[in-house]
Amino acid sequence: MQYLLKNIGLDAAFNYKTQDARAELDKASSKGLDIYVDLVGNETLDIALEKIKDNGLVVAVGNFESVAGKVDYVFKNMMQIIFKALTVQGFAVFQHLHRYLDFWADVKPRVVSGQIKIQDTVVVGLEKIAEAYVDYLNGKYTGKVIIQVNSL
Repeated sequence: MQYLLKNIGLDAAFNYKTQDARAELDKASSKGLDIYVDLVGNETLDIALEKIKDNGLVVAVGNFESVAGKVDYVFKNMMQIIFKALTVQGFAVFQHLHRYLDFWADVKPRVVSGQIKIQDTVVVGLEKIAEAYVDYLNGKYTGKVIIQVNSL
C-alpha cells in the first residue's frame, strides 16, 4: 500500500484481501469520497457507494474478483448512484491507444526524474508463466510483472 500512497500519490489505498474494506473506507472517507477507483468489483463497491459524496465519480477500471475465477459480484446499491447523482465511468486502456504517444511524452520525463516510481517484477523462464499468473492473482506482486523467456 505504501507504494500506492508514496509513489503514485493516492490519498488512500488498502488491500481488500487482507484488510476490512468497511473499516478502511471509513478511515479514508470521514468527509466522504469525491472519487472512487474500483479495480475489484466486489462488495467493496457497495461500501464505497455508501461513502461517496453527491455528484461523486466512480471509475470502474477492473473486475479483479471475476478475473481471479470467482463468480461475478452483483452490486446492490444502484439507488445510491441514482439518489446521489453519481457518475460511473468505465475505463479501458484499449480505447485510448491513439493517445499513447502523448501519454508517454508526458509521463516519460516524470519516470526518468523519479517523480513517478515504477516497480517491476521479472520472472525468468517461460515454464513459470502459470505460477506467476497465480501469484499475480493472489496479490504477490506490486507493479508490472514481466515474464522473461530466458536469461541472456
